[in-house]
Amino acid sequence: MIQESIISKGTAIDGIASSRKMNIGALDYSQALFKAGHDFKKPPRKVHYQNADHIHNRNHIINGGFSKNEKNWLPINAKPVRYKLHPGFNKNPGAAERDSIHGVSVTLEKSESGIKQTIKTLKPNTKYYFSAYVRHGELSDTLFSVLNSKAEKISAKHSSSFAMKKGWRLVIVPFTSPKNAQVTVSIQNTKDKEVHVDNVGVIPAMFIDLSNISI
Repeated sequence: MIQESIISKGTAIDGIASSRKMNIGALDYSQALFKAGHDFKKPPRKVHYQNADHIHNRNHIINGGFSKNEKNWLPINAKPVRYKLHPGFNKNPGAAERDSIHGVSVTLEKSESGIKQTIKTLKPNTKYYFSAYVRHGELSDTLFSVLNSKAEKISAKHSSSFAMKKGWRLVIVPFTSPKNAQVTVSIQNTKDKEVHVDNVGVIPAMFIDLSNISI
């Protein structure tokens, strides 16, 4: 509550306005000119999708930026997995490179440590791209794999196939979803050197222009 001087409707005394207490946003002098909070009698019209599956170019990965740490991701081989905040800013010198990412990334410290996530929202027999940014030294490597419901490898790519710099490098794994459309994406450290992974995604291939990106 605050004290505010207002002219009371028809009650000015000797030209001096009366003083009242009022709650800004809840009351007006005579009419409600605006409302604070949610209007339960006349809620705003819903303009978002009730079901995200209807969004064709959606990212099918949940928590791809690891902002909620391990939520929605399962560890591989019970090896140590950490989540680390990398302060910085996005500076993109090229379509496939990024100098810095401000946010939490997953850190795979040892060989065979990794994470995986099963996706059940894809369309069957459709081309997708499984992608992520990775950062590690020259002697390190990360294997990005797509597996079907029988744990058979559909597609895979090693990050060591690229010339790694001090910054982040985009790795893209093209694949076609199986008939039952369920896949599991896997990110695994293959050497005893620390690697960092962030911004993981699985989206339909038709929504990405790879003309300037080597995959």
